[in-house]
Amino acid sequence: MRSNIIDFEFGQLHYTHSMSGKDTTLLLLHAFHSSAVSYQSICALLEDQFNLVCLDFPGHGLSAHVDCHQYAWYYSMEGFTAVLMALIERLELSNYYIIGDSVGGNCAIRVMNTLHNLAGLVLMGTVQARSVDMLFSLHHQTSALELLFQKERSQEEDQVVTAAYVNPHLNEGKAFQLMTYDVQHTDPNCREFFAKQLETQQWVDELQLVQDATVPLIYILGEDDGFINSSYYKYVLIETGLKDSQIHLLKNVRHVPQLDAPQTTAKLICDFIKP
Repeated sequence: MRSNIIDFEFGQLHYTHSMSGKDTTLLLLHAFHSSAVSYQSICALLEDQFNLVCLDFPGHGLSAHVDCHQYAWYYSMEGFTAVLMALIERLELSNYYIIGDSVGGNCAIRVMNTLHNLAGLVLMGTVQARSVDMLFSLHHQTSALELLFQKERSQEEDQVVTAAYVNPHLNEGKAFQLMTYDVQHTDPNCREFFAKQLETQQWVDELQLVQDATVPLIYILGEDDGFINSSYYKYVLIETGLKDSQIHLLKNVRHVPQLDAPQTTAKLICDFIKP
């Protein structure tokens, strides 16, 4: 994977890519507190079949920590979505699928019906809801959720948050170490301003967008997700109109399937794209 940057008004946006002339491209979007690095393992499994692009959202990975006095808006669902749209336009992607983990999936749902050449969506560890209140009602009410948007946290509190994202006992603890690094290096201001703008920005009815989807989609959820009540959420999605076959619950997996179960996740993606 090669590293590249795009200049925005708030600073540099970083992404990695492997554009090797394949017919299909995967655009991979990470979770809040995560980065493009979370896709390293599955990219190694997929690079022989697809072109790959992995984005670092603002305040994450190697992208800029923005000046919140001028550009705090970019630390919001609307800001992340605008960055996603701009990246797709600048890279002139065609025949591509979006793989969206958590907040990456929220951004993908919000723009999917406006994108040309989008072939489908894979939504991982992401919750679609009709309102912010409904969004949080689909989450476990735990200390990890309470800490998620807290600006200042101790190392012990970071560990609590990390354990909701990935299972510390899988993959010899390597995924947990990687996720811990990302959690600790995400811009704390992003947590603060993202929470503030969840309260002030109008929430998009994402469940209605799922119902109105014009491209095929699947969900990959962790049965042991430390944030999402996955079994209940599966029921909500089926009530929305999704088929059981579109929702995959993975055992011993938490909020970031590509870290806890890279091989299973990669296979589900391939099976979806090439049935």
